[in-house]
Amino acid sequence: MEDVKKVYFSLKETMTETGLPAPTLRYWEGQFEKLNPRKDGHGNRYYTEDDIAFLKQVKFIRDEL
Repeated sequence: MEDVKKVYFSLKETMTETGLPAPTLRYWEGQFEKLNPRKDGHGNRYYTEDDIAFLKQVKFIRDEL
């Protein structure tokens, strides 16, 4: 069986992967045009691997520089 690569990650998965709380993720969404997670009909956010990489970069800059 072929390995299926996950394309979208839930808000909870993104929080776990980045170490960022939901309010920060929602705030940064309004601050960075590049960050535009997909939303379903209920308003649930779904992030891509690129979104997560970007969030990690911003967090590094905020925390380490």
